[in-house]
Amino acid sequence: MEPITGVIIVGPHEASRYLEQTLRSITKLSDRLVVVLCNATGKEMEMAIKYKAKIRIDNREWGLHQAQIKSDTHKIFTGWVLALDADEVIDKQVTKEFLQQYQSKGPKAYHFYLVNHWDAPNRWRMDMSFWRAHYYQTVVEYGQVFGNGSFDPGLIPNWAASHASYMPVFVRHFGLMKKEDRERKVKRYEKYDSKQK
Repeated sequence: MEPITGVIIVGPHEASRYLEQTLRSITKLSDRLVVVLCNATGKEMEMAIKYKAKIRIDNREWGLHQAQIKSDTHKIFTGWVLALDADEVIDKQVTKEFLQQYQSKGPKAYHFYLVNHWDAPNRWRMDMSFWRAHYYQTVVEYGQVFGNGSFDPGLIPNWAASHASYMPVFVRHFGLMKKEDRERKVKRYEKYDSKQK
């Protein structure tokens, strides 16, 4: 089985939210961890060091350069990559060995089911939960391009997301759980994607 590289792109103030849970989750499932700090604070850096991550710094403005930051990050990878946002946790029953079993099944990429928690850790919105690609094998000739100009270009390259199969894995997304976080996200979309592209 091939090793798995875990990757998280981390912005400012994530250390005070769900980052520790995310790092704990992805560290258990990967052989090496890459954390990209994007205008992050010292606390995010300390947490990445604590989890023995390889750290990259990219301080371009996230809302304007998200696709390019992700493309440039993913160009350094070979083999299988597991990508999470800094407010996501993979179901604790999933093991690295379980993920590696799917490496030989044929598809080069996989969707997991993203569960959006709402108002409490034990509540979620079925109408706002969906399949999203998180896991893929790098294929050099396909490239590592993300949606140019897209404010939210996904977690893995375009080719992988568009050809992904499905794996029975739940990802718990806590980023919309609190009302104040939802309101912040709306403001971010209004700023960077006002025409709802």
